[in-house]
Amino acid sequence: MKKFISVLCFLFLSIFISNYSFTEAAESIDADSLQQTTVTPYLQKKITAGKNLVYGATFQLAWNALCDDIIKVPLQLSGTSEIQNMLNERLVNKEDIAENTCIAMAGFERNNIVQKIDEALLKKFNNTKGCGIKLHNPSDILAYAYLFKNLEFENKFEDLNSNPIFFKNETEVETFGIKQYSYEIAKQVKILYYNNDNDFILKLESKSQNDEIILAKIEPKEMLLTTVDYVFEQIKNKKTIALKKGDILKIPKFDFDIFKKYRELTGRSYGVYALAGAIQGIKFKLDEKGVILESYAAIVMQEKSISVPVEPKQLIFDKPFLFCLKEKNGKYPYFVMWIDNAELMLKK
Repeated sequence: MKKFISVLCFLFLSIFISNYSFTEAAESIDADSLQQTTVTPYLQKKITAGKNLVYGATFQLAWNALCDDIIKVPLQLSGTSEIQNMLNERLVNKEDIAENTCIAMAGFERNNIVQKIDEALLKKFNNTKGCGIKLHNPSDILAYAYLFKNLEFENKFEDLNSNPIFFKNETEVETFGIKQYSYEIAKQVKILYYNNDNDFILKLESKSQNDEIILAKIEPKEMLLTTVDYVFEQIKNKKTIALKKGDILKIPKFDFDIFKKYRELTGRSYGVYALAGAIQGIKFKLDEKGVILESYAAIVMQEKSISVPVEPKQLIFDKPFLFCLKEKNGKYPYFVMWIDNAELMLKK
């Protein structure tokens, strides 16, 4: 049986999920067209001053499925690739994400992998459109991952668009949070670490008992991974602090839809196979109602012969901050953003 890695062919997913959908999401954009934002498939990425860094676990999950189900060893493509080396460290695995919120599959066209993926999407997410990928040769390989999270707040936060944030004193952005104290809303906020109004970490609680929404207004470390590690070390075994009357919470809103083509992997060889392409999509929305994350990744491989405090706190995220989504039993987050500019925020 021939083995090979094939081209990644992707169609962005437009999925309507029961009670909360992206009806007003921004138009999907190529990450390469963004001037101030980098999308990374691994956590071990260096943070650059002034730039956003967005990580989603789906590309890692697709890579893992390709290695486990098809290659049977860590994938080593021709040439050197930082992406390849970092992905082979496998910081995130399926065990870090609830089984009912993701799929990760890899297989050959001759074994009907596209049909199997489409059936899994229908059964688990009620997605009737499928992955939107077509393979043309029996030896074509597809590795695919999809993740959907709807973390709705029990009680909506205040819409604070009339009192917006000026992020880094430069850009006016839409905002939600707490201005007028309400116990029902405030109980959804836990302060995990507080040094001052520019150095704190908090958690927002949603209806999901299995997911943590962490925001940390801190100085970054060298890499996204070391920044994440620092945050979780700071909050380890710490007693939480409740919001009290007089405290203010203001968080920027996000609503973006990005796709990223990892062109640096395209054309690299593995034996008689070549990786023709790799792509990842991330839809993310954060507002007073909650968090929605929808992400996919696809890799296709083909044979080379085939072408294809005491005082009131001002908890205002108006300076660079880290945003994480992590399952409580997961070792690392499944979604991370380091935000150092307003490019991805909703503007006033």
